[in-house]
Amino acid sequence: MLEIGICDDEIIVLKKLKNIILEGLKQLKIEAKICLFQNGLDLLKRKEALDILFLDVVMPGLNGFEIGERMRKRGSDCKIIMETRCDHRYKEAFCINAFRFVTKPIEKQEV
Repeated sequence: MLEIGICDDEIIVLKKLKNIILEGLKQLKIEAKICLFQNGLDLLKRKEALDILFLDVVMPGLNGFEIGERMRKRGSDCKIIMETRCDHRYKEAFCINAFRFVTKPIEKQEV
């Protein structure tokens, strides 16, 4: 089963993105477990590997790039999709081998 994580400090974004992903999974007939995290520290405490991670750039405490860097140092090879309103920061996503960069508000077609 596919393991998908969403890490964003905005609850409304967590819920919206979860619903978009669930809708897409249903259409594709793919089973997946979706885990929600409101901050990077909770995400980093997770022991099980994720296959895909939607990761907000701007969050209190550790930002998304710092979280992604720590995950890569631990050996995580999950597909990281950076999400933010700060589209000028897309170049930083390359430093953590991000798979994709999407801008907020998140559009269903982008996901």
